Amino acid sequence: MTPEEYFKKNPGKSIADYYVFKGKNPDNKSDENSGSGKNQFKAEANYDRNYNIEKNNKTAFSSDFIQKQTFISTIGIVCFFLPWLSVNFRGVEGSFSAYDMAKEELNILWLIPIGFLMNISLIILNKPEFFFLRAVSFLIPIGYFFFKFSEVYNAISKVDSTGAGRRILDSIFDLSFGFYITIVMIGAIYFIREEKVRH
Repeated sequence: MTPEEYFKKNPGKSIADYYVFKGKNPDNKSDENSGSGKNQFKAEANYDRNYNIEKNNKTAFSSDFIQKQTFISTIGIVCFFLPWLSVNFRGVEGSFSAYDMAKEELNILWLIPIGFLMNISLIILNKPEFFFLRAVSFLIPIGYFFFKFSEVYNAISKVDSTGAGRRILDSIFDLSFGFYITIVMIGAIYFIREEKVRH
């Protein structure tokens, strides 16, 4: 059985597995001089050469890129505990962080720090094929955050056609700096150009 035939039937196996299957050590290939072994030896030699070329061409994210992404993600995680929503009602001021809201009804906001941690992990582990999970982790909670606000505004609009209720809400609640910095950091993750180096 040639290497190509073996790996077609056994996807995910390594070249070492192939030689174990053949009952010999990687250094002890088919006899090149025997008539029956010439084609087999040539197939194994070609596969070894292609395998080594593929292995040597593997790339990873550069340390500079990893440091930038780690810095951005760390700021994003810190912002989770900073004010996202400011409140000013009859002179009484207060604020709510994403952490405060996640502990209560908006549990889905926990996905945001998870997304930043995921970003660091996927880059360090060199797994760009899973980068789409970052977008999911960011878009779903932020989309739901605005959805809940729109629900409140729509409920008020149904009982107050004058728009006064909405104006009162606007004067009481406002998005704070923690939210805006988080959005900037999410954008920065995708803005920084990927830098890779060969192993």
